[in-house]
Amino acid sequence: MNPVSCKLLNEAWEKEFPDEVAIAERMLALLDELEHYKSREERVTKLVLDNSTSWDALYKKLEAAERQNGYLREQRDEWERKAISNFEECAEMSARIEELEAQRKLAFTASNRWADKFREAEKHIAELEAKLETADRLQDGAFRSGLKAGFSYGQTDDQSGFMQCMSAYSPRAGIKVKE
Repeated sequence: MNPVSCKLLNEAWEKEFPDEVAIAERMLALLDELEHYKSREERVTKLVLDNSTSWDALYKKLEAAERQNGYLREQRDEWERKAISNFEECAEMSARIEELEAQRKLAFTASNRWADKFREAEKHIAELEAKLETADRLQDGAFRSGLKAGFSYGQTDDQSGFMQCMSAYSPRAGIKVKE
Protein backbone atom coordinates (compact mmCIF):
# COMPACT_ATOMS: atom_id res chain seq x y z
CA MET A 1 0.00 0.00 0.00
CA ASN A 2 1.35 3.39 -0.81
CA PRO A 3 1.45 6.31 1.65
CA VAL A 4 -1.26 8.27 -0.17
CA SER A 5 -3.66 5.37 0.03
CA CYS A 6 -2.89 4.95 3.70
CA LYS A 7 -3.48 8.62 4.34
CA LEU A 8 -6.82 8.56 2.49
CA LEU A 9 -7.85 5.48 4.37
CA ASN A 10 -7.01 7.07 7.74
CA GLU A 11 -8.96 10.21 6.84
CA ALA A 12 -11.98 8.18 5.84
CA TRP A 13 -11.67 6.22 9.10
CA GLU A 14 -11.51 9.31 11.22
CA LYS A 15 -14.41 10.86 9.35
CA GLU A 16 -16.52 7.74 9.85
CA PHE A 17 -15.41 7.06 13.42
CA PRO A 18 -14.46 10.41 15.01
CA ASP A 19 -14.19 8.88 18.47
CA GLU A 20 -14.32 5.55 20.25
CA VAL A 21 -18.03 5.81 20.94
CA ALA A 22 -18.70 5.89 17.20
CA ILE A 23 -16.51 2.81 16.80
CA ALA A 24 -18.39 1.04 19.59
CA GLU A 25 -21.76 2.03 18.10
CA ARG A 26 -20.65 0.78 14.72
CA MET A 27 -19.44 -2.49 16.25
CA LEU A 28 -22.74 -2.95 18.08
CA ALA A 29 -24.67 -2.22 14.88
CA LEU A 30 -22.55 -4.80 13.04
CA LEU A 31 -23.11 -7.33 15.84
CA ASP A 32 -26.86 -6.66 15.74
CA GLU A 33 -26.85 -7.13 11.99
CA LEU A 34 -24.81 -10.33 12.35
CA GLU A 35 -27.25 -11.57 14.99
CA HIS A 36 -30.15 -10.70 12.71
CA TYR A 37 -28.61 -12.67 9.83
CA LYS A 38 -27.81 -15.62 12.10
CA SER A 39 -31.40 -15.60 13.36
CA ARG A 40 -32.64 -15.38 9.81
CA GLU A 41 -30.34 -18.25 8.79
CA GLU A 42 -31.67 -20.34 11.68
CA ARG A 43 -35.25 -19.58 10.65
CA VAL A 44 -34.49 -20.53 7.05
CA THR A 45 -32.70 -23.69 8.20
CA LYS A 46 -35.63 -24.59 10.45
CA LEU A 47 -38.06 -23.89 7.62
CA VAL A 48 -36.01 -26.09 5.27
CA LEU A 49 -35.91 -28.85 7.89
CA ASP A 50 -39.63 -28.48 8.53
CA ASN A 51 -40.26 -28.59 4.82
CA SER A 52 -37.97 -31.57 4.57
CA THR A 53 -39.98 -33.30 7.29
CA SER A 54 -43.18 -32.20 5.59
CA TRP A 55 -41.85 -33.48 2.29
CA ASP A 56 -41.04 -36.83 3.85
CA ALA A 57 -44.51 -37.05 5.36
CA LEU A 58 -46.09 -35.91 2.11
CA TYR A 59 -44.00 -38.41 0.16
CA LYS A 60 -45.10 -41.20 2.48
CA LYS A 61 -48.72 -40.12 2.08
CA LEU A 62 -48.24 -40.02 -1.68
CA GLU A 63 -46.78 -43.53 -1.70
CA ALA A 64 -49.68 -44.78 0.45
CA ALA A 65 -52.18 -43.08 -1.86
CA GLU A 66 -50.48 -44.61 -4.91
CA ARG A 67 -50.65 -48.07 -3.30
CA GLN A 68 -54.32 -47.50 -2.51
CA ASN A 69 -54.93 -46.32 -6.07
CA GLY A 70 -53.19 -49.45 -7.35
CA TYR A 71 -55.43 -51.61 -5.17
CA LEU A 72 -58.50 -49.69 -6.33
CA ARG A 73 -57.42 -50.08 -9.97
CA GLU A 74 -57.09 -53.84 -9.43
CA GLN A 75 -60.54 -53.90 -7.85
CA ARG A 76 -61.97 -51.86 -10.72
CA ASP A 77 -60.37 -54.20 -13.26
CA GLU A 78 -61.77 -57.21 -11.41
CA TRP A 79 -65.28 -55.71 -11.27
CA GLU A 80 -65.00 -54.77 -14.93
CA ARG A 81 -64.09 -58.38 -15.81
CA LYS A 82 -67.02 -59.60 -13.72
CA ALA A 83 -69.37 -57.11 -15.37
CA ILE A 84 -68.26 -58.24 -18.82
CA SER A 85 -68.64 -61.88 -17.77
CA ASN A 86 -72.11 -61.15 -16.37
CA PHE A 87 -73.05 -59.34 -19.57
CA GLU A 88 -71.91 -62.32 -21.66
CA GLU A 89 -73.81 -64.71 -19.39
CA CYS A 90 -76.91 -62.51 -19.66
CA ALA A 91 -76.61 -62.60 -23.45
CA GLU A 92 -76.33 -66.41 -23.34
CA MET A 93 -79.31 -66.61 -20.96
CA SER A 94 -81.30 -64.30 -23.20
CA ALA A 95 -80.58 -66.54 -26.18
CA ARG A 96 -81.53 -69.59 -24.09
CA ILE A 97 -84.77 -67.87 -22.99
CA GLU A 98 -85.63 -67.16 -26.63
CA GLU A 99 -84.90 -70.79 -27.48
CA LEU A 100 -87.07 -72.01 -24.58
CA GLU A 101 -89.85 -69.60 -25.58
CA ALA A 102 -89.78 -71.04 -29.10
CA GLN A 103 -89.86 -74.57 -27.64
CA ARG A 104 -92.68 -73.55 -25.31
CA LYS A 105 -94.69 -72.27 -28.28
CA LEU A 106 -94.05 -75.53 -30.14
CA ALA A 107 -94.99 -77.53 -27.04
CA PHE A 108 -98.13 -75.42 -26.60
CA THR A 109 -99.09 -76.02 -30.23
CA ALA A 110 -98.38 -79.75 -29.85
CA SER A 111 -100.35 -79.79 -26.60
CA ASN A 112 -103.29 -78.14 -28.34
CA ARG A 113 -103.08 -80.70 -31.16
CA TRP A 114 -102.99 -83.53 -28.61
CA ALA A 115 -105.89 -81.96 -26.71
CA ASP A 116 -107.85 -81.77 -29.97
CA LYS A 117 -106.98 -85.40 -30.72
CA PHE A 118 -107.94 -86.35 -27.17
CA ARG A 119 -111.32 -84.60 -27.54
CA GLU A 120 -111.82 -86.32 -30.89
CA ALA A 121 -110.90 -89.65 -29.28
CA GLU A 122 -113.34 -89.01 -26.40
CA LYS A 123 -116.04 -88.12 -28.92
CA HIS A 124 -115.23 -91.24 -30.95
CA ILE A 125 -115.28 -93.36 -27.77
CA ALA A 126 -118.67 -91.88 -26.85
CA GLU A 127 -119.95 -92.67 -30.35
CA LEU A 128 -118.59 -96.21 -30.14
CA GLU A 129 -120.15 -96.68 -26.70
CA ALA A 130 -123.47 -95.44 -28.08
CA LYS A 131 -123.14 -97.83 -31.03
CA LEU A 132 -122.21 -100.61 -28.64
CA GLU A 133 -125.38 -100.04 -26.65
CA THR A 134 -127.36 -99.95 -29.88
CA ALA A 135 -125.58 -103.08 -31.09
CA ASP A 136 -126.27 -104.84 -27.80
CA ARG A 137 -129.96 -103.98 -28.07
CA LEU A 138 -129.98 -105.00 -31.72
CA GLN A 139 -128.18 -108.20 -30.91
CA ASP A 140 -130.65 -109.03 -28.18
CA GLY A 141 -133.55 -108.12 -30.43
CA ALA A 142 -132.06 -110.02 -33.34
CA PHE A 143 -131.43 -113.06 -31.19
CA ARG A 144 -135.02 -113.04 -30.01
CA SER A 145 -136.25 -112.44 -33.53
CA GLY A 146 -133.99 -115.19 -34.76
CA LEU A 147 -135.37 -117.55 -32.21
CA LYS A 148 -138.88 -116.60 -33.19
CA ALA A 149 -138.06 -116.88 -36.86
CA GLY A 150 -136.33 -120.19 -36.32
CA PHE A 151 -139.25 -121.66 -34.44
CA SER A 152 -141.78 -120.28 -36.86
CA TYR A 153 -139.96 -121.74 -39.86
CA GLY A 154 -139.25 -124.92 -38.02
CA GLN A 155 -135.56 -124.40 -38.16
CA THR A 156 -133.33 -125.85 -35.56
CA ASP A 157 -130.39 -123.54 -36.35
CA ASP A 158 -131.33 -120.20 -34.80
CA GLN A 159 -128.10 -118.53 -35.97
CA SER A 160 -129.36 -117.90 -39.50
CA GLY A 161 -132.41 -116.04 -38.20
CA PHE A 162 -130.13 -113.96 -35.98
CA MET A 163 -127.95 -113.07 -38.96
CA GLN A 164 -130.95 -112.07 -41.04
CA CYS A 165 -132.23 -109.82 -38.30
CA MET A 166 -128.79 -108.26 -37.74
CA SER A 167 -128.34 -107.51 -41.42
CA ALA A 168 -131.75 -105.85 -41.47
CA TYR A 169 -131.03 -103.58 -38.49
CA SER A 170 -127.29 -102.99 -38.93
CA PRO A 171 -127.23 -100.55 -41.87
CA ARG A 172 -129.46 -98.15 -39.96
CA ALA A 173 -127.16 -98.21 -36.91
CA GLY A 174 -124.00 -97.94 -39.04
CA ILE A 175 -122.78 -101.34 -37.82
CA LYS A 176 -121.24 -103.79 -40.26
CA VAL A 177 -121.89 -107.43 -39.71
CA LYS A 178 -119.06 -109.93 -40.01
CA GLU A 179 -120.02 -113.14 -41.65
